[in-house]
Amino acid sequence: MALSILLAVALYLGMSLWASWAAVSEAVSHTPGWAIPALLALSLTGFTLRFVRWQGYLHLLGHRVPPGRSLRIYMAGFALTTTPGKAGEAARSIFLKPFGVSYPESIGLFLAERLLDVIAMLLLCALGAWSHPQARLLTLGLALFSAALIVLLNPRLMRKLAALVQRWSSEAVRRIAHSVTQTVIHFQRCFAPGAFSRALLISVLAWSCEGVGFWLIANLLGAQIGWAEGVFIYAFATLAGAVSFIPGGLGATEAVMVGLLTLSGAPEGTAVAATLIARSATLWFCVALGLSAAWSERGALFGAPSRPAA
Repeated sequence: MALSILLAVALYLGMSLWASWAAVSEAVSHTPGWAIPALLALSLTGFTLRFVRWQGYLHLLGHRVPPGRSLRIYMAGFALTTTPGKAGEAARSIFLKPFGVSYPESIGLFLAERLLDVIAMLLLCALGAWSHPQARLLTLGLALFSAALIVLLNPRLMRKLAALVQRWSSEAVRRIAHSVTQTVIHFQRCFAPGAFSRALLISVLAWSCEGVGFWLIANLLGAQIGWAEGVFIYAFATLAGAVSFIPGGLGATEAVMVGLLTLSGAPEGTAVAATLIARSATLWFCVALGLSAAWSERGALFGAPSRPAA
């Protein structure tokens, strides 16, 4: 975590110097006083929606974790969101174990959330790309890729693969395969038709909040882009950061955001300022909330008496 923060400081300083410190400072100085609270409110709305998705999935798996405690556990995972692929968020499994949630269940839920986030981002990318006639082919490709991901969630196909592994593997591999199969089973339960449609809608709305926040700050600083284009830039840059497997997408996400904003006609100073403010109000705000929640849940890690469930 400390390394991620140091890398971020170095990266953001380098970006500011590249675009001209004076130009970035000038752009930041034009930020209205209400803008930052508005961005944080949009981020909080997105986090809240994703928690609603999480709580719904826990209920689907048959667990009733008290809402207050469940919220702290969910937010605690954000403390490690800067790990590659957000894999550190799977640490929620440790906090959930005392509530009877098995590791295959919690990891299956974690994987389901990650895939839903990817599909939601792809759909938001498609929405934004469709507004550009020259990007219609990209839109079609994103839609087809999303459809392929959904097809791969077919339980019958996964059961056949699991049976094949059980039949042709050694005992050691079969034991591992059994744990993996249990995780996959719980993962698939998250994609039952009704649950999937609700969760996908929540995911799209949640990530749209952050995308709208990016569009808002970019326009307030002088970039003249439509909301669909702003959401597209945010979603595409976030996916690029995830694919890079760099912790938190640091560098990759920012580079894509700045690059696409400048291609849209924004001055470099404005593009860098908008990117730094947006990332602070999303990624780093998320990490700060996560660290606070993780501190409140430290007893689950170190054996201290747990506070009463809320």
